[in-house]
Amino acid sequence: MNKKVLFISYFFPPVGGIGSLRISKFVKFLPQFDWQTYVLTVKKAFYPIVDEDLLKEIPPSVKVVKINYFEPAFWSRNRLWRSFLAYALYPLILFPDRQFLWFLPALISSYKIVKANHIKVIFTSSSPISNHLIGFCLKKITKVKWVADFRDEWTQSSYLKFLTPVHRYLAGILEKLILKNADQITTVSDGLTDSYQTMLNKNSEKFTTITNGFDGQDFLNLNKKLSKNKLVLAHAGSLYGSRKADIFLIAFKELNFKDVDLKFIGLKKRLSHKESLEELAKANVLLLILSPMDNSSVMTGKIFEYLALRRPILALAPEKSGATKLIKKLKVGEVVNPENKLEIKKTLLKMYQKWLKNDLTIPRVNIEQYERKKLTGNLAELFNKLIEKNSKIKLCLIGNIQSSQNQSLCNYFVKKDYEVHFITIKPGNTKGTKTYLFYKIAL
Repeated sequence: MNKKVLFISYFFPPVGGIGSLRISKFVKFLPQFDWQTYVLTVKKAFYPIVDEDLLKEIPPSVKVVKINYFEPAFWSRNRLWRSFLAYALYPLILFPDRQFLWFLPALISSYKIVKANHIKVIFTSSSPISNHLIGFCLKKITKVKWVADFRDEWTQSSYLKFLTPVHRYLAGILEKLILKNADQITTVSDGLTDSYQTMLNKNSEKFTTITNGFDGQDFLNLNKKLSKNKLVLAHAGSLYGSRKADIFLIAFKELNFKDVDLKFIGLKKRLSHKESLEELAKANVLLLILSPMDNSSVMTGKIFEYLALRRPILALAPEKSGATKLIKKLKVGEVVNPENKLEIKKTLLKMYQKWLKNDLTIPRVNIEQYERKKLTGNLAELFNKLIEKNSKIKLCLIGNIQSSQNQSLCNYFVKKDYEVHFITIKPGNTKGTKTYLFYKIAL
């Protein structure tokens, strides 16, 4: 295959989590769209979530290069030592993130991969932002096409706290530098696309929304048998920052249900992606908890797998969030303010009564557009357009290169990004044009 793409990603299987999942699913399906895929990642990541099952999905045709880098966190497995690095030392000395230590070895290795394999496109995804820094430098050095993917807000995020105003200012400069220099920007939600588009004050051609999604193959052999005696509510994933279940738990406890089970999957014991889906498939209602501060940019990845399970969703989410808009649009559940205890109780009771009547159902909506393979096809099409733009029109002129008129003509086409060749009767040259002497060709 002549179409070759390099993914530069600190997070990649066996590392788990939503960042790794998005990349691994793209990599899984891209070869089916005639793109030879290369991946540059780390041999060992400073990250607690491991999911070996994701590694099994990577096709043999994908070339994965794993590199070592200097990482003090690997000197000891002591939890105190690693917490000190992650939350005390690294924020003071590393910018823009604690993965910055892999920047230089990754830049050197990615340059070698691009040159040795004639890579057409590079793809970086954040977080960490360090991935984008590598992409930025690589584009400047090699002129290869670069797609920068944003899974979250950065300087506008309500979750991320900058150490000082100087850090925030530098982050703002770097953020705009990435947005301006990337050939294409992809994001996971229309709200996030709008946010970055406004920041750059740029037309829509440079920005594309490619949401997270679900892989239909992950749902083929799940045991979806529900309990007849109990209503099961389940939430998957961690709760962090202002995403809290405190008010919901108080409301739930006050209702004093005797035949309702509440499960927080993966909160105490880390499960693989496959194991989490197996647990979710046993639930009658899927619980989604967002922050009261989440805006239209937030389209949490788990919502698409909730949709694939065909279960009603109970979303504790603000009205303005992207997830709220999707749930209401598809009519697949109930949305309540995460801080309104009375409204939470009313909604819980409403869903409980529906369950008692065996009426806890949702419409059978078409969610094909969120299938991972289809989404990867959208990404492949984006790559195709990039390299088509990169294909120069070749033009051959014949005459006297010494003529000022011919030199002006060559300069005009070179500026228009044509590949100009000139067969000349007299020796000479002009910048950006390949010249050939007529008598040498004739011989």
